[in-house]
Amino acid sequence: MLQAGGRFFASTGARDNDPEIMFEGYPRSSFDAEEALSIVASVLEEVEAERWDGTFFPLATRDEVRAYCRHSYIPAERAEEVDLPLWLTKRGVLVRATKL
Repeated sequence: MLQAGGRFFASTGARDNDPEIMFEGYPRSSFDAEEALSIVASVLEEVEAERWDGTFFPLATRDEVRAYCRHSYIPAERAEEVDLPLWLTKRGVLVRATKL
């Protein structure tokens, strides 16, 4: 249990993360960027969110793309369809809150 004055931090990806390879978006989850702020605000006070959206993540080889697909539950055939190097746009949110 978080005590008064305690700080809470969480980060999560957005449903429209990796649009270069997941053009249809990721399915809704129990805690994604679109819902994170309201979920945390329902139990804690002084809540703020900082979104990120940028092309931060390069995959240089086909093997790197295949590994990323496996790790992220992306259909394997996508790894064969994209141009290299593949720069992925990462989208999400950092939520900070304080318990009063």
